Amino acid sequence: MSAETLMQRFGSDGGRARRVRYHLSPRGRDLLMRACLRTVALLAAYAAALFLVGYLLLPFGDVGSRLNEALLRLTASEQQVDDDVMGPEQRRQVEQATYEVKADIIRNYLDECVRGTYEPKTDAMRTLRDEVLAVMRSRPAQGSADIEAGAADADEASAIDDDAVANAIWTVAGKLSQDEGLVDELYPEARDAMGADFSQLTLYGWTSADDPGIQYSVYGDGRVVSQDFRLYQVATGSMQALAVLVVVGGGVAVLLLSLRGSVARYDALYQMASGLLDADAEPPEVPRAYAEDRALLLELRDRQRERERAATAAETRKNELVAYLAHDIKTPLTSVTGYLALLDEAPDMPAEQRGRYMSAALAKAYRLDAMLDEFFDITRFNIGELEVERTHMDLATFCEQVADEFGGQAAARGVSIEVEAPEGCSVAADPEKLARAVDNVMRNALAYAERGSTVRLAAHVENAPHDLIIAISNQGREIAPGHLERIFEKFYREDGARPSGQGGAGLGLAIAREIARAHGGDITAESAAGVTTFTLRIPQ
Repeated sequence: MSAETLMQRFGSDGGRARRVRYHLSPRGRDLLMRACLRTVALLAAYAAALFLVGYLLLPFGDVGSRLNEALLRLTASEQQVDDDVMGPEQRRQVEQATYEVKADIIRNYLDECVRGTYEPKTDAMRTLRDEVLAVMRSRPAQGSADIEAGAADADEASAIDDDAVANAIWTVAGKLSQDEGLVDELYPEARDAMGADFSQLTLYGWTSADDPGIQYSVYGDGRVVSQDFRLYQVATGSMQALAVLVVVGGGVAVLLLSLRGSVARYDALYQMASGLLDADAEPPEVPRAYAEDRALLLELRDRQRERERAATAAETRKNELVAYLAHDIKTPLTSVTGYLALLDEAPDMPAEQRGRYMSAALAKAYRLDAMLDEFFDITRFNIGELEVERTHMDLATFCEQVADEFGGQAAARGVSIEVEAPEGCSVAADPEKLARAVDNVMRNALAYAERGSTVRLAAHVENAPHDLIIAISNQGREIAPGHLERIFEKFYREDGARPSGQGGAGLGLAIAREIARAHGGDITAESAAGVTTFTLRIPQ
């Protein structure tokens, strides 16, 4: 395809090609819907699989914690460092955390003293306990009588309202946050009574300003430890990335699997179409899902081959037409020219001889005129100008008129014409065009009938279907089946010798078929045992 043709097809506006939009056909929309449903189904199945795996791992939830602890032990390193790594802010946070831990131990010890589990040993602790009891008396609650009487054992102590004790302790112990000296005074007694030891407790931790992977921790015993989590962070980051990759990759794999069907269909269509370019090669075999596409492409290929064969046959017939026209027109024209030349060269020619030459030239001119009429008629029929105007006519009268028209020609060839048609039968047809069709068949039948034989013209109307049947038969040379298939083609003549004295341009039977089909009918031929019959069928 040339560039100019492409520009004409797609258009051009300032160098910008017109955008061509493609709209899906009903089958394309059906394929798209199938692809979408397949994709949704695969994604739903993948999500269900992930959910099922997660649900099955729920009973083993601590496995993740254990793996994380194991990974931490394997990748993180710890070592003690000097406390000079702490700045003023870190030291203040450690002191605050130390104070809060001691205060919390004191509050726990005070709770036990209120419940009667322990007896305070110092005046300061007894004072705090009494203040708590006074607060609880001012706020009656379940278990206050037990508090005043003093609980004898743990079961009785459990009857005390836990919320009342807690609220009273927080009310009284608020002074601990205001008096650090009081905390230092009460802490030894509480520590010894509760057996508290927060030497291994992490009081405060912070991240190195130089490297976020280095963290520092201060324990209750005053130790300062540096912990290197850089390898652990890399390992956990890699595992998280791997998990995301697995989830996302699985989703992408599902989408690719879904798209593979569409790509495979396109690829199969491309391969099949490529295979069709080779006239001798068969398209490749494809999965059953693409069988419909393959069948369509095969049908297109067969149609294309049929068109090519038809084009070749048309070209052959055109070449034959040129040869036939040259032969058929040249022969009578040569005769006419020859006779006229003789008359021109011999002005004193005897009148009898002159009349014979003029009659022969006139007969040749008539034949040439009839051939040109056939050419004009078949051309007019091909461009769709054939119009049928039906009218009612008597069938018997029509057949007799046809027989009378060919009476002289039949007598000249020693052939008789026999007519068989029912009297009083009226049919609907175009009389002029139907007569032309029957005339062409009769002329052909007389031209090839044996001398002394009978050409039979029979007509009747069938009951079911209600069709007019006109059959014309002669006895002569049998027509081979191969020729019968082509006998109605334009410019086709069965006789190879093509004698110039009989027959036209091979258009008579083609014109008869066009007229029959214009009436909604057709014409057929059969030949057996030397008898050839042409049958016209005109629906009524």
